[in-house]
Amino acid sequence: MKPLSVTSTAFKNADLGLTADLGTGMDATQQVWNTTAVWGEFFLCQLIAAACVYSLIVRRPNRITRLGWGVASLISLFGLQILAASPSGLPVGDPIVATIHTILLLDILFIAQEFFWGVLRGESSRSRGNEFLAGQLALYGSFAGDKRTDQEAVSIDCSIRKNILFRDFALNQFTIIAETDPAGRITYANDKFCEISGYSLEELLGRNHRILNSGHHPTSFFQEMYRTIARGGIWQGEICNRNKQGGLYWVHTTIVPEMEDGKVKKYLAFRFEITELKQTQLKNRQLQEWQSAILDNASCSIISTSTDGTILTMNRTAELMLGYRAEELIGKATPEIFHDQEEVRIRAEQYSEELNTIVKPGFDVFVEKTRDGAVDNSEWTYVHKNGNHFPVHLSVSALRNSVGEVTGYLGIATDISERKAAIAALEESENRFRQMADAVPTMVWISDVEGECYDFNQTWLDFTGRTIEEEQGNGWADGVHPDDLERCLETYHKAFKERVPFKMEYRLRRRDGEYRWLLDEGRPRFSQENEFYGFIGGCMDITEQKEAEALSGRAMAQLQAFIQDVPAAVAMFDTNLRYLLHSPRWLMDYGLSGQNLIGRSHYEIFPEISDEWKELHRRCLAGEVLRSDEDCFNRIDGRQQWLRWEIRPWHTPDGRIGGMVMFTEDISEQRNAVEELKNAREQAVAATQAKSDFL
Repeated sequence: MKPLSVTSTAFKNADLGLTADLGTGMDATQQVWNTTAVWGEFFLCQLIAAACVYSLIVRRPNRITRLGWGVASLISLFGLQILAASPSGLPVGDPIVATIHTILLLDILFIAQEFFWGVLRGESSRSRGNEFLAGQLALYGSFAGDKRTDQEAVSIDCSIRKNILFRDFALNQFTIIAETDPAGRITYANDKFCEISGYSLEELLGRNHRILNSGHHPTSFFQEMYRTIARGGIWQGEICNRNKQGGLYWVHTTIVPEMEDGKVKKYLAFRFEITELKQTQLKNRQLQEWQSAILDNASCSIISTSTDGTILTMNRTAELMLGYRAEELIGKATPEIFHDQEEVRIRAEQYSEELNTIVKPGFDVFVEKTRDGAVDNSEWTYVHKNGNHFPVHLSVSALRNSVGEVTGYLGIATDISERKAAIAALEESENRFRQMADAVPTMVWISDVEGECYDFNQTWLDFTGRTIEEEQGNGWADGVHPDDLERCLETYHKAFKERVPFKMEYRLRRRDGEYRWLLDEGRPRFSQENEFYGFIGGCMDITEQKEAEALSGRAMAQLQAFIQDVPAAVAMFDTNLRYLLHSPRWLMDYGLSGQNLIGRSHYEIFPEISDEWKELHRRCLAGEVLRSDEDCFNRIDGRQQWLRWEIRPWHTPDGRIGGMVMFTEDISEQRNAVEELKNAREQAVAATQAKSDFL
């Protein structure tokens, strides 16, 4: 095997993914190079290889751990072609020796690092670290094949053996190492292998690795692995094994085949336990899945961007809302693509004036208010991929790292089309209600759930001559007559507490200062879900009615006094033939003495009234005045009561028929006397005729 020649250009072009941290290692390497100036191209080749993994291991807690990770990383990156290279172009030999060979190289790099920082701190170049570095370089040179005298070789051999023992001890502290023959039977396993697997070396030798098979991986996984190493390729991967006690553990595995004449001589496997790492990854994956499930099932659009506005993530709702697939926007566009450009321009002008700074139309419009840590909640217009416009409520906030630096932005949008439509419909409905309420002559008021009145129609305001602001709350009560105020508020609050309808009368001051009587009727308002919304009520000016009632009351009192004194049988009825008034003679004539007739139906008192009489009553209530000088009233007890009667309608102050008045006179005695006289005359005539006939 020829030594590898790695020039600075070739190394610079290598894509090893170690950009930033690699520079630190290379600086240390350059310092050693400038200080010692004793390395050849071969040593430079391997030192650069070691530097490639420097950044991966330099932050490990100690040199032993760093060495282990360094070996694994070198094998992963370059394979044994670097480990086994030598200045003579011949393999060093056994891969274990080649591994220790590389450990020496890495140790030199670590010592060089310590030396380099010593130089920066101003320490003498003759320090112990510098001397030890020189010794390690000499040891490496001897180990790598430099020509030495026999005496020097013996001395170096002793040093090498000591270092090999130390390196071998160190390697076994963290690396799981095993060798197998071409058939896969284990021929060697170090202590770390036995420790983690739970098997003794005797239990392992001669067995294959199926003894550790956990069943986690499919057969195809191992088939692919065996195909790779059987062809001489290096295989790397993560394997879940099962120990002797049944527990599972994960290892990062590198399997290197040792070839001889084109055939596999044996396999060397390096493993590092990564169980905790896998558990962490599993938790992180579960967390990511959980977060993804939440995001994708969220009812709002969620989009994150970089600091320059490039879209980084978007959830499923955002895709459905905007009509774009995630792959169409992620990494390719900013949120401007689905915003109304004219709206963005106008908003930029508004923000520039509001914030007293220049806000350019573009992504800055969405995030300008979030730069100081605030959350910007605004309404925007989104544009669907198909061109449709719809309103959204957009909440934008800055994403920050642990030190407070802005790393991106998060936008959460909710489609408010239905809400805006509902608001518009509600506003239209309220406008219609307002127009109707203002048009009716009734004074309308509305209260909230706390009992405070917040709305009055124009009729109310015109009546009181006050503004709606003056009437709101309990301001309306300022106009209630002092004598009515306590009763008015008590009635209102009692009905409000019980949430039941109410009706009351009170006097309210009109705009000209006159108190007018109002009839106020209020009803509770409930939603379809039976949620209490407050009260709505209407008031009517009943001053004239109250005055008429007062006048009617006085007239009624006078009428009642008259009826009480009149010697005739008189009764006054309402339109339902219920008694309003009656004279004492009425009770006497009809045998009702001692009974209270007021409010009772005439037909209840006299169930024997015939349909002919009822028809007369209907005609009277329609406006006719009816009378009879003689009529027979057949009583329920079989008696015949002869009456002279007259019925006439009575009218309310507004001219309506309020009922009827009935005047009756019992003429039964006169009727009986007439009948007796008639009978006597007839008898006399009959006697006279009989006498004539006899003579």
